[in-house]
Amino acid sequence: MSLQVKFLLLVGTLVLAVVGSLAAAWWSLRVVHTEVASPFHSVTHVLAELGQLKRQAERIAGGLGPGWSEPGTSAGPAALRAAQPALAPREPTDDDAREIRAAIGRARSHVRTLEQDDWLRQRIGLSTWNSLRMKVDAMSAGASDWAGGAGHASRIGALRACWELHELIESTELRILEDARRSVEYSDQLRATLAWWLASVFLAAALAGLLAVVLLRRWVQRPVAELRRAASRIAAGDFSHRIPVTGGDEIGQLMREVNHMAGMVDRLLREAVDRERFAAVGQMVRRIVHNVRNPLAGIRGLAEITRMDLPDTSDGRENLTLIVNTVDSFEKWLTELLDSTKPLVLHPRPTPLLPWVQSVVQTHLPSARAKAVGVEVATHNAPDLVEIDPRHLDHALAAVLANAIDAAPPGSKVSLSVAAGPTPAQFEVSVMDHGSGVPLDLRGRIFEPHFTTKAHGTGIGLAIAQQIVRAHGGLITHEDAPKNGSTGSGAVFRIRLPVCAGQSEQPNVAENSHQPG
Repeated sequence: MSLQVKFLLLVGTLVLAVVGSLAAAWWSLRVVHTEVASPFHSVTHVLAELGQLKRQAERIAGGLGPGWSEPGTSAGPAALRAAQPALAPREPTDDDAREIRAAIGRARSHVRTLEQDDWLRQRIGLSTWNSLRMKVDAMSAGASDWAGGAGHASRIGALRACWELHELIESTELRILEDARRSVEYSDQLRATLAWWLASVFLAAALAGLLAVVLLRRWVQRPVAELRRAASRIAAGDFSHRIPVTGGDEIGQLMREVNHMAGMVDRLLREAVDRERFAAVGQMVRRIVHNVRNPLAGIRGLAEITRMDLPDTSDGRENLTLIVNTVDSFEKWLTELLDSTKPLVLHPRPTPLLPWVQSVVQTHLPSARAKAVGVEVATHNAPDLVEIDPRHLDHALAAVLANAIDAAPPGSKVSLSVAAGPTPAQFEVSVMDHGSGVPLDLRGRIFEPHFTTKAHGTGIGLAIAQQIVRAHGGLITHEDAPKNGSTGSGAVFRIRLPVCAGQSEQPNVAENSHQPG
């Protein structure tokens, strides 16, 4: 996951928390307005209108005749409760008529106002509303008729309608108040729900912020701190330092690139040092060869002249012939030594693998017998034919084998194994001894030119071996050998090479070895 995607996820989480808070606030305001504020406003308006309508009914009843009391009480007239004309008849006065007509007008006005309120009809129901209008109409018609001289029956009917309207208004008010109480209870529940929702959103936002801080430390601060430490150490010359890569984002890629850069610089510096050392070795070798060749030429010439003066049957003639042959062999060795200081140019050709290895072993058997060290060769699915430069690779294998024989204790064995490599395109030649092994503090320097722990070593054997193996596209490594009783663990050198020239693997400088030289 890239760093950009990670930051987008964090920002998205925070945005969701903010949007959730805003949505909760908007939803709560809308619900409070819809379920509490608007109904409460309607309740106050409707109750005020119903109260006015009830007072107009009381005024009309008061104008219809004395004895009127609050409906529903025991003090009310029996004629009104029983709806019987037990009230004494009387004629309306002009004041009664004016009062009744004014009250009827106000009552009808209140009815028209209530008729425009949809909330009232939804709360009390259409049938209750129609009943309310009918009773207002009945009260208004009866009171108007009595005020116009229609008689006592109209008065009794109007009073009954006033009673029923009064009772209906009171029951409607009770229903509205009950609805208002339920709305208040719902508002309490809504407030609790809103508080829980806001608390949840706040907690989510707090957790998102905490997560952002933790992830920023993990994704940015710690990797950047590692990069700064690595930059300081690399700037100080510690090119072996590597950054532990923990992610696959851009910073992780930068860590890999810094590690790769440090490895490349380390390898280039080592190669530069090796080139300088080999250049110094080459200059020294050329001086030695030049200084040695002249005396050798004199020795050979003197031996040949002396041999020519001796008869063929003389014992000295054979010794002089041996001296000439030895000088020629030494001259050939000097020529090869001088060639080794020049840029390495390989001439690979198909070579039978096992016979080549055995030829190298044969040249070291006398020195192994002199130390009472056995040399055994084993094969494990090794290829029959490989493409190598046997002349140069002889020197590499010979240097490793000579070190193993020199490090092996008397009575032990040096094991040389020829096997197939980890892939079908590779093969391995390993040399194992059971000597004392390599000290840990010296394992990083065993392939450096001129580094040796031997009293009479030159320190160029393993360095040249590594150069030749690398030129073949191969790899030479070192590891500890399995313990063999009390003789120590010993060392194992593995030379891994491609079967065909040109199929090289990326070489690495070996970490460990045993006594070099």
